[in-house]
Amino acid sequence: MKTGGLKTYLARLHAEIECALWAMLFTGMLFFAVFVAPGIPEAQRRAAAADAEQFMSRCSEYCEKWGLPRGSVRHAECMQDLKQFRTEIENKIDENMLP
Repeated sequence: MKTGGLKTYLARLHAEIECALWAMLFTGMLFFAVFVAPGIPEAQRRAAAADAEQFMSRCSEYCEKWGLPRGSVRHAECMQDLKQFRTEIENKIDENMLP
């Protein structure tokens, strides 16, 4: 093979590989847009619901740890205080995160 022929072959090979990579990128983006992206909001809702459930469970355990039986008025007040405390902390974090 001549040097000129080798350069032509390598240039064609480079072009074909580049074309294949662009095709894979386009296919991946299309797959993401069609199959993955539509499920993201539902996954976020499920994660938020699981987080809220876990938080309420931890709050209930905490209140019971301090001698407030589940179902009592004091337990409900403790749960409300803990929810308010979390909201205040989240708001404080949000304020500090903003530029």
